Amino acid sequence: MIRSMRVFVAVAESGSMAAAARLLDLSSSAVTQQIQKLEQQLSISLLHRNTRQITLTEAGQLYYQNCKQSISLWQHTEQQLSELREQPQGELRISVPAGFGSCGLLSQPLKQLLKSHEQLSIRLFVTDDELDLIANRIDLALSVQVGPLPDSNLIVRQLVCMKMILAASPAYLAEQGFRAGRLPQQPTDMSNMDWLVHTNSKAGHLVLQHPAGPSTLAAPVKMRLNNMQTLVKLVYDGLGFAILPELEIQDYLRDGSLVQLLPDWQLPSIDICAITSSRNSQPAKVKAAIDILSKELRAIPAS
Repeated sequence: MIRSMRVFVAVAESGSMAAAARLLDLSSSAVTQQIQKLEQQLSISLLHRNTRQITLTEAGQLYYQNCKQSISLWQHTEQQLSELREQPQGELRISVPAGFGSCGLLSQPLKQLLKSHEQLSIRLFVTDDELDLIANRIDLALSVQVGPLPDSNLIVRQLVCMKMILAASPAYLAEQGFRAGRLPQQPTDMSNMDWLVHTNSKAGHLVLQHPAGPSTLAAPVKMRLNNMQTLVKLVYDGLGFAILPELEIQDYLRDGSLVQLLPDWQLPSIDICAITSSRNSQPAKVKAAIDILSKELRAIPAS
């Protein structure tokens, strides 16, 4: 329709099909067909035609004024869309797990993003609940889930691989008969300990890797919950042990509030991923956010 409007405006302003054709680099027959098709669609004549000139009917004059406004609006819209594609700006809506905000994991990446792109603002959705990206107009979701996505129209990009460790509080370990220098040495040493589990994690039985060979950790699951921030707090308060992201608890590990268990054994790692819609052309703000988040998260040192 915009193409037809442009042809009509060119005819109205030049007063000739041939002149409009030269202006638009089209054939005269193509211009004539466009005008005829347009009049058929509108069911009204737009032009008075004679052998010497073309003039606008009353309907044509009204349509001409509206075409000029519509074309101007469309050009302005195209310019805004172009700027969004090429220059990060406007509001960036990001969804992140609750634990990311509490441990300061995102502070430096978001600071760098805002510093690098002054026309950008951020709206952060901090939740462990699964959000509908389309319904909530989420531009970018960070997730530690790497399983199949329920919506095939979404795409996943890995940002960084996150190391997971076993941890418990000194007070809880003391209750279980362990003390500094005499901590569990084998997965079997933890078989009677209380396992607190995030609902996104496998629990009850977990294969750990060691240079001497793999072994299975099996312990009773005492609690399941869907919030990593709360899980860390419960472990901190001595309710049991859990598999926790090292990046999120490194301050607790440094000050001794939490103790890493079986440090010589390797747990499966988890990817921090960026989830976006599968649109062919992402806005510049989303591309910039993914680039900076990936770079900054990879630069965070482990404890």
